[in-house]
Amino acid sequence: MPVSEHAQVDITKPLLFEIAWEVANKVGGIYTVIKSKAPVTCNEYGDRYCLIGPLSYKTAPMEVEAITQPQSEAMKATLDNLAQRGVKYLYGRWLIEGAPHVLLLDVSSAYHRMNEWKSDLWSIAGIPSPPDDRETNEAIVFGYLVAWFLGEFLHQQQSLRSFPDSEVDDRHPPNTKPAIIAHFHEWLAGVALVLLRKRALNIATIFTTHATLLGRYLCAGDVDFYNNLKFFDVDAEAGKRGFIIGLNARLKHYNSPVTVVAFIIMPASTHSFTVDALKGQAVMKQLKDTVTEIQDSIGSRIFDNAARGKIPDASHLVSDQDFVLLKRRIFALKRDSLPPIVTHNMADDKNDPILNQMRQVKLFNAPEDRVKMIFHPEFLSSNSPLLGLDYEEFVRGCHLGVFPSYYEPWGYTPAECTVMGVPSITTNLSGFGCFMDEMISHPPDYGIYIVDRRLKSVEESCQQLADYMMDFCQKSRRQRINQRNRTERLSDLLDWKRMGLEYVKARWVAIRRKWPDIVAQHETDLDSDEYGAELQYGYESDANPSGLQREDLTNLRYHQKVPRPASAPGSPRIRERIDEDEDVVDGTGGLFEDMDPVGLIEGLKALGVKGTAKGYVPPVTEGRASSTGDLNANDHGSK
Repeated sequence: MPVSEHAQVDITKPLLFEIAWEVANKVGGIYTVIKSKAPVTCNEYGDRYCLIGPLSYKTAPMEVEAITQPQSEAMKATLDNLAQRGVKYLYGRWLIEGAPHVLLLDVSSAYHRMNEWKSDLWSIAGIPSPPDDRETNEAIVFGYLVAWFLGEFLHQQQSLRSFPDSEVDDRHPPNTKPAIIAHFHEWLAGVALVLLRKRALNIATIFTTHATLLGRYLCAGDVDFYNNLKFFDVDAEAGKRGFIIGLNARLKHYNSPVTVVAFIIMPASTHSFTVDALKGQAVMKQLKDTVTEIQDSIGSRIFDNAARGKIPDASHLVSDQDFVLLKRRIFALKRDSLPPIVTHNMADDKNDPILNQMRQVKLFNAPEDRVKMIFHPEFLSSNSPLLGLDYEEFVRGCHLGVFPSYYEPWGYTPAECTVMGVPSITTNLSGFGCFMDEMISHPPDYGIYIVDRRLKSVEESCQQLADYMMDFCQKSRRQRINQRNRTERLSDLLDWKRMGLEYVKARWVAIRRKWPDIVAQHETDLDSDEYGAELQYGYESDANPSGLQREDLTNLRYHQKVPRPASAPGSPRIRERIDEDEDVVDGTGGLFEDMDPVGLIEGLKALGVKGTAKGYVPPVTEGRASSTGDLNANDHGSK
């Protein structure tokens, strides 16, 4: 009696293929998700893990180290077959932490079959496609290439012996083949999932959507998306609803010495850098070089005097020549016009929505404006001649991240800020905001400001957002350092060793649904996360280097909130006039009077006071700056 195909599948050591348009191809946030998750997945799967994405000849040489001879016989045979059919590809290791295997498929090498595949997709699945939509066309070709690869790989795997004689035992019979899991991210990679289902391939599938086009379109229009907000219109009454202009007006009203530099980083079509931006960078470089020279000369004079046993006269440390040179550099900083609000020459300046919004609210970086705007319409890179910083370096150099999303299933940008110790503003309509509100008793104490966009009107939400930003601007440097330390200690909540548990469970659910007859478990164990995780890691003899502990699986569902810290310094209260003779202590803004006694007790227990404390309390190190650099190196009030 022949053995069924399903009976030959081994689910204890599955092969995992993760497919996304942004594998080694940075065009959005999914790139960061996959890149940051890769080390944990590599620890869990090792060489059984491979990522699949499109081949971009512009970025691939910097992202991937090519491998000419794959170790896997099935992989080698599959790639040889694709090459014989004219499909170009790049196989190697992604140059990131964990160094996972990666396969990049050249969509252009199969573009000649696009019409054939579009017709096939319509006939088998009823999915139409516009004729001149390049993004859709590329997604279809990419999907068919991925389905072609997975089908061929499955065929080659079935024809090979999967386990050597030394591993053949009760768990790995001679004809057993490792199970295959295909995890697709977003609709750009989803065409292959449809094809796998229609072709009935013996592969477990997972689909993750990070946001939907429909949701974005509904939220961007006048559609009632949340709580029957019938008159939601983000473009109407921009001056009334804009939180940036509201913050600027408040800072001007209170004669605040604080200057807020607001960066807007969003890719757009450009021609080149603006002359003003390049000139400003050159002038600042000259000033920095001049100051460095003066510092060196002052240091030499101090050393010469000290070596002679004399105390140098401060009035003679800077020479007349240095004074003249410094004055020239300062004079060069003066402009005949206002500083630019954009760093590039835009391809369509008149119709750019961000620039038009700035013009509507009249934020032109005037001297009296306390909020200065800088629109940088391209991704950050250390190779940029203008802002030579990687994204991580840029985030660490900022004081606050503002992400007031109206539609954000998760929202990775505020999570990145939290991991890097940067306070952020999010909303209760984002997955990140809801998660933090659920996990933390008082999020603002830990640098997580959550704007209510569910129950409040648009005007009220903008008002609350401006309040949060104004409150942050009033904090002293020490208060910001303390808050930044607390923010960074929340990184454990967002570590992939914890968040990756949801991926572990998703893979187990996919296996359980694809091969229910192989999964030897009782009906009462259908929702057992521990059982699924155990199968994901193999048997007890298999190491679990990913750091995902079994107790984490149990405690994930029954978590307790992070309580308020032992000290939660508020911002100084804003007053119309400040009395110079007033006691400075009042500027703490109720440091002790606003303290939660429960949080104080929990904090004392965390410091070592005897007693029982429920819940997790991060270690208190309020008096020290973060090891990553608390704020900017030159922190003189600018945000």
